[in-house]
Order: sequence, then structure tokens, then C-alpha cells
Amino acid sequence: MGVIRSLNLQRGFGFVQCYDDGESYFCHISQFRDDIPERGMVIEFALHTNKDGKQCCSNCLVVEVPEKRRK
Repeated sequence: MGVIRSLNLQRGFGFVQCYDDGESYFCHISQFRDDIPERGMVIEFALHTNKDGKQCCSNCLVVEVPEKRRK
């Protein structure tokens, strides 16, 4: 699990800070199944290694939305 720390919807990607190791991982918008991501969302995700050998988020599922969106 982790939180979306940065996001650029125009370019279709962002970075997620993982709760387990504190690292930031690249995340493409296509990896979200049910919701449009936004900064501050808590998500569950899996890590996979891309063709360049870097770990990235996959199979992202929104667990918690930011306070401002709940109202």
C-alpha cells in the first residue's frame, strides 16, 4: 500500500510512496482499474519490473480518497 504523492494526468503518470519501504514508484494511469487517480489517494498495488529493469506499480486499487473529495 502507499499514497499518490505526485500526479500528472495530462501525461498519464505519477509516483506512489510505498508504506512498507518509503520508496517512490512510477505508476501509469492505465494501472488503475476502477477510479481516476488523484494526489493523496491511498492505494493498494503490486510491483512489477518494467523493460528497463525498474520497479513500477501495477494493478492499482483505490483504498481511501482524500478528505476533500469525501464531502
